[in-house]
Amino acid sequence: QKDAKCLAHRLTSNEITLQDIGVKEVSYNLTVEETNETSEWYIVQKLGQDTSSGLSREVSKQHNKNLQRLLPRGGVAFLLQSTLKRKREGRYFCFLPLPKPTHFSVHVNGHFALDHESRRGLWCDGPNSPKDSPRTMWNKYLLASIIAPAYATLILEMKHKLFQNVKDMDETLTHYFSLFPTEQTDDGYSCALAQDLYKYIESHGLAVLPVVHTYDNKTNVEWMPVHDAEHQGFFDDLNGTFKEMDNSSRQKATTSLRTILLRSGLKLFAAPLAVRKAFEKAGVTTLTLNPDHVMKHYQRKPHAVGTLPSPLADTAFGTVDNLVQVIQYCKNSEQFPQLINGTPFLLLENEILQPVNNPGDFFLTKFYELLPTCRSLFLHHALHDLFEKVKKVFREFSISELSSLLNQLFPKQTFFGEENQVGIQQFPKMIRAEEWLPHLWEFLDFRIKEAIAKKHRDLPISEIIEEIKPLWKWCLLPTLIEGKVVLLPICQANTVVDITYGSHMFEKQFRILRKLKLPTPYYTFVGGAGSHVSRQLIGNIERPDSIL
Repeated sequence: QKDAKCLAHRLTSNEITLQDIGVKEVSYNLTVEETNETSEWYIVQKLGQDTSSGLSREVSKQHNKNLQRLLPRGGVAFLLQSTLKRKREGRYFCFLPLPKPTHFSVHVNGHFALDHESRRGLWCDGPNSPKDSPRTMWNKYLLASIIAPAYATLILEMKHKLFQNVKDMDETLTHYFSLFPTEQTDDGYSCALAQDLYKYIESHGLAVLPVVHTYDNKTNVEWMPVHDAEHQGFFDDLNGTFKEMDNSSRQKATTSLRTILLRSGLKLFAAPLAVRKAFEKAGVTTLTLNPDHVMKHYQRKPHAVGTLPSPLADTAFGTVDNLVQVIQYCKNSEQFPQLINGTPFLLLENEILQPVNNPGDFFLTKFYELLPTCRSLFLHHALHDLFEKVKKVFREFSISELSSLLNQLFPKQTFFGEENQVGIQQFPKMIRAEEWLPHLWEFLDFRIKEAIAKKHRDLPISEIIEEIKPLWKWCLLPTLIEGKVVLLPICQANTVVDITYGSHMFEKQFRILRKLKLPTPYYTFVGGAGSHVSRQLIGNIERPDSIL
């Protein structure tokens, strides 16, 4: 106060100018005791302007000419706690309170130019006044160069004060962000102060935006500026992601996704979107997280989820459901097919996770269960639908590919050979014949239907045989011979006769064939009534040539 009086005297006597005033800033707690209330405030006061902010020549000129009694001083006051719970409205002060509200949660004090008649309000230019009269210019200068920096100091100091020994993080964040002016107002001075504050925060790179990390029930707060060249932070609009869910499910899904992204190294501000809008209104560009940002982050830093390749459980994703949730979010990107390369999204059936670098080495097929010993070659079934747009980049699971890998499931010396027969009891213990064999013949039907679709016509038996030729000598045809189930090589299908499939008009012939005790298909292991391919290969009464 003594310094302020001395400076005022020297200014009015032209001993010094505004540029000569050094910067002084003080912060302190103030306890106010009244009859019915005790309140604690945190106050930041500032005198003088930072040289880096610059001082307009016009402001300096007008101050020397008309406003020498006004000092470049101001400050802000924030309520920490009070014995009374009541809504408080921030007000402007010029030593004494003015009726003008700030529309913020803080009181604003400054050596303002006041209304010349009532001296109870900040100076406002009349309709006939020139734009930005000297008094208006002074008030705006005071807000931008003195009060906005003091306000920024308040925020910086409160982040340390409020986030010590946090008991309720959500409550603390709400209290902290009540400091930030976000209310829409038409008041020119308040709007100008809000914009000046956000511009100051951005231009000085102030780390005032929290990124909250929670892991193993421990919470850590990392502070970031709105822009960071090395680790860019994002405002978080994930709450609008799962619109089709009810509120409870949406909140759970959003929290889960946010946790995974934070563990993956993405910097998500735990800040209200109203703060983002306030930055934008001040002309400060911000980034709100979207799927493109996530995919590009994972492209640049695939090992942010952990060392890869690695078991999924050891990565930031942890579970299949978590990985699926992240990929589902990323699929909202129009560039998903272009950005997928390099991302840590390639989960195999053995639950090993690795980057999507060489997807052509792996199969994407619903018939992955045919080779349980080769799980490292198959994309995890939970990701099939998610990779539908890019399935062409994966290796085709053809009949030839299956044949080349069957020896890893079946002993070749036993199950391969055109003269071999294998008892069903010799089937590998790790798989169930009644499930695996119908699945195999379903796969053959699927491949033949694909061939039909490509050629736009039905295939004669000769072409069907050509298609399945790689499996021709494998003992994979379930057959009933003298009451026992055996597996014949597919090439012996012409020795097997179906005596159940056909019209009732052939019942007499069926009785004769049954007496001959010919090998018959064991359709229980070929999908009930048998597959399309098996019926084409096996002899039946409606195709006499197939029996002969």
